[in-house]
Amino acid sequence: MLSVDIPTMDTRDTEILDFAVTDNVDHAEWQEIADNCSYATFFQTPSWYAAFQKTVSSLRIATKRFSFSDGKTAVLPLMAQSTSK
Repeated sequence: MLSVDIPTMDTRDTEILDFAVTDNVDHAEWQEIADNCSYATFFQTPSWYAAFQKTVSSLRIATKRFSFSDGKTAVLPLMAQSTSK
């Protein structure tokens, strides 16, 4: 039998943040956010996604920008596949 300890989260000090999601992320802002992130890699930059899009013509960049109520910003790099019927 496998036993796994699952930690519980104490939510008493948890802050609930509001956020807004933006499409069509500005590539300069996206690059700046990646440059300022200590763990971001080249594969999370607009340059990589642009090259990937040129390689696979059925894909388009669909990155999202999250603006949180505490003033922080996050970028979620995404690609979307075009569908044809």
